[in-house]
Amino acid sequence: MNALTYINDLMAEGRYTFSLQELVKTLCLLPVSAQAAIQRLRKKKVITTLVSGFYLILPPEYQKAGCMPPEYFINELMGYLSQPYYVGLLSAAQFHGAAHQQPQQFQVVVNKPRLPLHCGQAHVIFITKKDVSQVPVENFNTPYGIVQVSTPEVTAKDLVTYSQYCGGIDYIATILSELSEKIKADQLAVLAQQGREFTWVQRLGYLCDFLNYPELSRELKIITQGKRLQPCFLDPHAIHRKEKRDQKWNVWINVDLELEI
Repeated sequence: MNALTYINDLMAEGRYTFSLQELVKTLCLLPVSAQAAIQRLRKKKVITTLVSGFYLILPPEYQKAGCMPPEYFINELMGYLSQPYYVGLLSAAQFHGAAHQQPQQFQVVVNKPRLPLHCGQAHVIFITKKDVSQVPVENFNTPYGIVQVSTPEVTAKDLVTYSQYCGGIDYIATILSELSEKIKADQLAVLAQQGREFTWVQRLGYLCDFLNYPELSRELKIITQGKRLQPCFLDPHAIHRKEKRDQKWNVWINVDLELEI
């Protein structure tokens, strides 16, 4: 068996990733010989490197793009790296049907920093967050396996927490207007109860009021009753204007919200 036959056999089994170690073991090759075989396959554009020692097989329909969509291989990649993850933020919102437009980057949340991954026309960025393995996720099926995606409630929390990755508060409000029907108020309340940081609750609560989602707002407000809410800015990355404050959530409204069409 040669290397090309090996990857064709993998595709026949429904697998589209493999490691250098697997190739060495299966074909009984020396590492230097396996590397040479990989270089030949890369020149033929039938595989590409995801990270050192781990490769993606490219079916003919993806060879021109130089990569598959990241959701097709991210689960296998993170398994190879032994790193917990979930697809989050705008990419998660898209899975939940809140796809105002195609995100330019595929956003993955991990427990320790990783450099962005550029694979052909695909671009993956990694956002660092503690306790990733404890975050509620949903498994979505893809044509090539499964992918772990944050629940609608976690997605809403992350959107207002990591707004710098999400195109600004106007765009976040637009996404929330589409995501809201998937968000369960009781599950959102569970998230709010789990931590001592309420800034995200304040921002999300204000946006729920702005978007006229009283059930979600009410659940968040119950959690904050009796708590001393520190003032925060609706958009922490905009100019910190203190001209208008929402007293219910103790949020400085430093931007003029307008939903994107």
